[in-house]
Amino acid sequence: MNIDGLARDGLIPLPEASHLTRRTPRELLEAAREGDLEVERVAGRTFVRRWSMDALLARGGS
Repeated sequence: MNIDGLARDGLIPLPEASHLTRRTPRELLEAAREGDLEVERVAGRTFVRRWSMDALLARGGS
């Protein structure tokens, strides 16, 4: 799996998204369940779509 390629596709690994948003991975997954965040599973790992993370932060979600 090429992480750099996934980043170019707008996917951020869940741990990095957690660090950037200052939310725990569990909080991010809860936001995804509520429809506030889009996540994707690739090769057994969870990634966050950058546009949805940016939208969450713009709404004051950090």
